[in-house]
Amino acid sequence: MQQLNYYVLWKKDSYILGKYMNLYYKKIYSLLCQIKFPSESYSILDFWEYKSEEKIKKFLLHPNVSSIINFISWNQHSNDIYYYQRILEWFLAKFISQNYNYDFSVNSNKLNNNITLTPLAINPYSWNDSHPDHEDNILWSYWDFEVKDWISIINASLQILEVVDEGFHSEISLIIKEIVPLWTSETLNNSWSYKWCIGVLYVWLLTWVKDPEIFALESIIHEYSHTKLNLVMTFDGVIACDWKAQYYSAIRPDARPISWVFLWYHAFAPTLLIIIKAFISWFIKDKKSWEERIALYYFKLKFLQKTIKKHAHFSLIWKDINFELDYTVSEIDDLYSKIWVSKSTIMKVYVWQKNHFQEVNTKYNNLKY
Repeated sequence: MQQLNYYVLWKKDSYILGKYMNLYYKKIYSLLCQIKFPSESYSILDFWEYKSEEKIKKFLLHPNVSSIINFISWNQHSNDIYYYQRILEWFLAKFISQNYNYDFSVNSNKLNNNITLTPLAINPYSWNDSHPDHEDNILWSYWDFEVKDWISIINASLQILEVVDEGFHSEISLIIKEIVPLWTSETLNNSWSYKWCIGVLYVWLLTWVKDPEIFALESIIHEYSHTKLNLVMTFDGVIACDWKAQYYSAIRPDARPISWVFLWYHAFAPTLLIIIKAFISWFIKDKKSWEERIALYYFKLKFLQKTIKKHAHFSLIWKDINFELDYTVSEIDDLYSKIWVSKSTIMKVYVWQKNHFQEVNTKYNNLKY
């Protein structure tokens, strides 16, 4: 069987991700060297001590720093450039004055695996490139939960992940630096991440549910998967994609280009794998509710897989990733077969998905699926 390098699946090493993180560091470093600061009082290169490269790498890969460097480099005509140049200049001055040991966890809360929970994330893209669904909710806060509740729930999510898939847990510990509390809701489970802000996840928490840590785990895996793919796409071309073509994604209420369908497929597969493992391992209390949710997710995942196989055209690296996604789905097939799902649940999710397809199909005359 072909060796799996991309999806870790119980392994703690990830050669491919390590390679891409090194490339990302070099890219961020290169972009930094091209930035001209308002004060013009010094050259950044004059301050680097190459013996401290590991400290510099840790500093530059923190999302508070890398997102600002990306924003300044790719948004030269933004009205906010000067503001973020000054923030970056301040970060650099602090980093250098503190012997290359700037601590971003100040005023944050440490989680169990060196990730911090913080409402103080600095990410230009959250203000300047927010998804339309999120524009009204970009003031981070702990909201209806105490800080200790957020810490307890997120830690419980990460502990469950470490038990059911140690490899994925290890990956997240390597890439993710911050989790930002966004909102609390009684019904809506929402989350997001940003292509140019590698290393931070934005998470809601559900109140009045039996398994808030499972919903949080779902968000973490989903958004981490987007982050992982965005990291690779920074250096390697996406699927050959006709941006005018519209495809049914089985997830969204609107049609999407095939590469966006793949984005959802790529996030849905590992998320469902982890959730089913948690279900089988008795980490889930509300079995009936999650039985329906898992069945619906499984139905959507298989639809996404068929759409990708029929319409997507992959480059070499993407063929490897898609091969490993197929392997992940085969693992899901095996685990799903061990869950007893009632006929009434199967019919219910079938009707849900059929109605979803019909609703999207009526909006787009040439929908492909």
